[in-house]
Amino acid sequence: MFVDHFAGLVDKRLEFLAELKRISRPIVMYGSGEYSQVVERFLYSNGLEVAARFVDPHHETSAGEWCFEDVASKFDEFCVVLGIANVWRAWTAMSRHTSDQILGVYHFALSPHYLADINHEFINRNTAALDGVYNALFDELSKQTFLNYLKTQVSGDNQFLDKVMCDNQYFQDFISFDRGNEIFVDAGAYVGDTLEVFINKTRGRYKKYYAFEPDVVNFEALKQLIVAKGLQNVQAIGCGLGCREDTLRFTQGREPSTDSKVSEIGNVSVQIVTIDHSCPDATFIKMDIEGAELGPVRIS
Repeated sequence: MFVDHFAGLVDKRLEFLAELKRISRPIVMYGSGEYSQVVERFLYSNGLEVAARFVDPHHETSAGEWCFEDVASKFDEFCVVLGIANVWRAWTAMSRHTSDQILGVYHFALSPHYLADINHEFINRNTAALDGVYNALFDELSKQTFLNYLKTQVSGDNQFLDKVMCDNQYFQDFISFDRGNEIFVDAGAYVGDTLEVFINKTRGRYKKYYAFEPDVVNFEALKQLIVAKGLQNVQAIGCGLGCREDTLRFTQGREPSTDSKVSEIGNVSVQIVTIDHSCPDATFIKMDIEGAELGPVRIS
């Protein structure tokens, strides 16, 4: 049975909460983005409060944000909770901050969207539907990815996702761009990382590249890359994609980020356009837009 895949899984988040309560020392949040707010609300809902927050020296600080040295001078001993969604990036960043005053470092695998309720109860209640999705997937890697994603949500352990991560996530070996007439849509172009891979894959032989990036910080870096590389037939568009033209609230930081997204509590407004209106000639569409991928294809 599908539910058997989850037998024996323990929620590491609950273990971390219990450990933080047992240690009973100030909790310091590393990071200031929306994910850190999600984690802070989770801690608060479980009876824990964040005593302080710190960011890196190159990060422009706001009210209530300190640098690591401020935290170390304020508290004799403390625990650090990583407020960064990407666990690899979070641990890499934290490795720059070492001190005997740190009693423990914790990363909570939480979702800032709608998946926080995926737990054992959810799996048991929806076993038939989830099993249907699992068996509808074409290949074993897709099935294992679906299963491991659910396991990560249930357990709070990122090791399951690590097992199915791949380097060329948008350009698997079975995808060919040999025709030379590809019209590529990049929704969530970030700073041009996908664009660079695409140029290498096609050896510069393509018809058109539409790069959509609503985060203004990312967008500026994207435009600089296009100019620096002298790329032709690449159109950078500072908008998001959706099912209709609109203006929506959007959360973004003060430096390039992969976590910016449409949000009701966003700190800026962005213009949303449609694929049909902006790039009706598309032959290949890649989307990585923080859970909003269904919107642009509803009308396309």
